[in-house]
Amino acid sequence: MKNINVLLLLCILLTACANGSNTPSNAAPEIAPPPAVTATPPPKQTGYTPSIELSECPFSLPQELVQGLDLECGYLVVPEDRTQPDGRLIKLAFAIFHSPDPADSQVPLVYIEGGPGVSALKPLQYSFGKISSFLGQNDLILFDQRGVGLSQPALDCPEHLDFIDRSLEQFLTTEEISSQTSQAFLECRSRLIEEGIDLKMYNTEQSAADLADLQTALEIPSWDLYAVSYGTRLALEVMRQYPEGVRSVILDSVVPPQADQISEAISNIDTSLQSFFVTCQQDPICHQAYPELENLLFDLVEALNAHPVQVPVANLLTGKQYNAVLDGNGFLGVVIKSLYSAEILPMVPMMVYETAQGNFTKLSSLRSNFLTNTAFLSSGMYYSVLCHDEAPFSDLDTVASNLKQYPKLSGFFETSLANSPNTFAFCEQWDAGQAPPVQSQAVESSLPTLVLAGQLDPSTPPAWSRLAADSLENSTYLEFPGIGHTPSLSHPCPNSIARAFLADPSQPPESSCSKEIQLSFLVPQDLANLNFIPVEVSEYNIQTMAPEGWIAVKPEYYISPDQMVELVFSKNETDTQQDFLMTWGVGELMESATINGLSWDIYPIRQPELKVAGYMAVSPEEENFYFVLIVGAEELEEMLYKDVFVPVLQAFKLSTAMVP
Repeated sequence: MKNINVLLLLCILLTACANGSNTPSNAAPEIAPPPAVTATPPPKQTGYTPSIELSECPFSLPQELVQGLDLECGYLVVPEDRTQPDGRLIKLAFAIFHSPDPADSQVPLVYIEGGPGVSALKPLQYSFGKISSFLGQNDLILFDQRGVGLSQPALDCPEHLDFIDRSLEQFLTTEEISSQTSQAFLECRSRLIEEGIDLKMYNTEQSAADLADLQTALEIPSWDLYAVSYGTRLALEVMRQYPEGVRSVILDSVVPPQADQISEAISNIDTSLQSFFVTCQQDPICHQAYPELENLLFDLVEALNAHPVQVPVANLLTGKQYNAVLDGNGFLGVVIKSLYSAEILPMVPMMVYETAQGNFTKLSSLRSNFLTNTAFLSSGMYYSVLCHDEAPFSDLDTVASNLKQYPKLSGFFETSLANSPNTFAFCEQWDAGQAPPVQSQAVESSLPTLVLAGQLDPSTPPAWSRLAADSLENSTYLEFPGIGHTPSLSHPCPNSIARAFLADPSQPPESSCSKEIQLSFLVPQDLANLNFIPVEVSEYNIQTMAPEGWIAVKPEYYISPDQMVELVFSKNETDTQQDFLMTWGVGELMESATINGLSWDIYPIRQPELKVAGYMAVSPEEENFYFVLIVGAEELEEMLYKDVFVPVLQAFKLSTAMVP
């Protein structure tokens, strides 16, 4: 069956004290004014000239954007190895989105994506809505780093994706998962080497030089850097080596080079989880609805490790569906990944409780979302950066010792090739070289810098962002309560603060809105006591009612605040009615009725394997027919019908202009 909520989650993701402290690391008068727009471009390496090749945009354009008018695309062409300028050339894909209201003195903003290995361009049709908020009076530049996404070559590992595809429905031991994962990636490495790719040239140092070359080739004298997650590590290296052409910097969810990313991973996750449990416990609504959340979670992890289950999972890009095996460590991974997203965080306690009760609806949606996102990661680049930049400055004994301190979490790392004792042996085989020691040291800079952190971030904790800010002379550090990874892409408050900083980097931005941020957890809603408000779908001249307080994803599509129910009232202009009904797997006709001059056939929807039930009403025309649809948890079946579906259907009518 179709799951509309899964599609919503795809759009979401296509990412510590709780007091919301906004204390700047330096007082405003000490911040130096930004350099003039006519600043001299940064010095570049000699022996080659970076060049630009304009091209058709190699990705699906966001809606209503026109290439040549709203944006232009191309490739930066540079040597793979800058010490061999006459050797292999590589191409870095970029896109320049033009400001609809350009400033007189324009300073472009370049967005630096994370990962390492996450593409900024491939998922743009899903993610542009978040990033486009920074397209104000200045152009916005997006690019795929070397080895990533649409750049050539991309260090993708389809061998690992094939392993995931084969193994999702298999009951594998921890040892089998670890061994077969390593084998898949080493097969990927062998293929990349056979293709002539030098893995020692795919790392932060080379990517920083690429950014400097991109600035030169585009003839941009000065720009702003906006970096998230691992992208902050790259931006810091640009600040270290190529600061001359940078006006200001935003670092959101920082990976500081002086932190031991591998050994600290497990303590970072524990800190995030403990903050999350405390946040729920201190919230009266969450605590009442989900008491003993921590104990229930880890009891469930233990039970699922002993007796794995199978849950429906779908790849939202390919449409392939799986009856995927889920053990406790896999379930814990879903919880941890969910802490990244401000949109998903509120539903995590409910998801844990529902899973414990055998209701896998939310769990299936989240696993589908995370599975789909693997298509946008060039995992070969991830390991090249990890093995070159991080592994040489960590050690096996420290990592193993740290894992012993957190026995409830250690199982989650047992199959991982990253941030675990497995990392070091794997990196020896990956053979990506070693960064110079300076790249493991703190970056010192006087550039105006805004440093942002989310209180609940499991991968780049506030402590890391504070650590980075300590050596940035003109930095302002802000921490946001109740938010996980990349606050500026997750919540209107940090987003507005970041945009205010870009408007005037010489002053710390006004940040009082952060005091109003509160994590509102989803709790089961009482469908019997809903209030309804009039709503309209003007595209189809539909007038009806919708429950007050429900999330209006679209004018015709509503989700209950607890994410348990989805309601749609619309007109189908693409499918025949027979195909539409078959798609939703409706049962036998329940009844026919005439309401407000429209004839309706009403059908039940039952999906016991998904623990989902609902109802559908369709007008009898074979094509271009109206419909009302409601689906939700099967235990709500009776209330879905009498408390939501019937009131909405009884209020459904066409505006006067459409009535014959």
